[in-house]
Amino acid sequence: MFADTRKTILFSNNNKPKYIYSVWALAWKKNILNQRGTIDDSNLQAIDTYIFKPALANGNIYNQLDRFNIYAGLVGHQGAARTCTIRNTSITRVNSPTFDINGYKTNVNSYLNLHYKLFSNGVKFQKNDNTFGVMVKNPMFLVNYLRMIGSRDITSSGISALIRGSVSLLNGNSTNAFSTIPATTLTGWNLLASTRNNSSNYKSIINNSETTINTASGASNVNDLEVYELTINGVGTPDGQYDTIYHGASFHGSASLDVQALSNFLKNYFTAIGV
Repeated sequence: MFADTRKTILFSNNNKPKYIYSVWALAWKKNILNQRGTIDDSNLQAIDTYIFKPALANGNIYNQLDRFNIYAGLVGHQGAARTCTIRNTSITRVNSPTFDINGYKTNVNSYLNLHYKLFSNGVKFQKNDNTFGVMVKNPMFLVNYLRMIGSRDITSSGISALIRGSVSLLNGNSTNAFSTIPATTLTGWNLLASTRNNSSNYKSIINNSETTINTASGASNVNDLEVYELTINGVGTPDGQYDTIYHGASFHGSASLDVQALSNFLKNYFTAIGV
């Protein structure tokens, strides 16, 4: 007699196959509950199916991130949107930014304090080995200078930040000034990011277009201010104009982070949930 090699299928009470969550999803749910937030099965399964599981299979995403927040699709579960999917930490909403199915955007002068410091909290993120970015919806490049994410201390440690300018994307990565690349209005969800893997140059990223900027990193290490989103932390206070478009997710990690794959997984998730 041959042994039965068929796999056992677990069933829930309604006789549907029981969903098996990834270790990433289970750890995030635990952190959400620790932060006194909630998330339901449908939300968690969608994120696990379209982001966590393919990212784990990729091999250069989960293990290359310091922080990664998902904002879109979590209406009714803002505690989950505020809870980092990597660390057991929660962001702070300052002055009540708008939050709905598309994620967060500013409400006049509101923003997010990510409670992440590049120097103190940067493990994967290092001065000459880093990637950071945002997934934004329908970005326009018509007005100077809408701050998207970052921190700066011009007097000592330099800038790590992204700004939407007039027909340009401004990008500072361990530098004492911003560099610009051309940019025009885009539709749908788009990746805007920066990555540096040496001391000589870095890349400014718009979706799958990666432009090399030949600017060396500054003499000082990365700054140690809280990173803000929907604006920039400018030497301890919000720095100028706030971002008026939706942010669906944001992240910080190493230069080895497969940012293009992460962007694609996020876009698949956004499409699946209809945002």
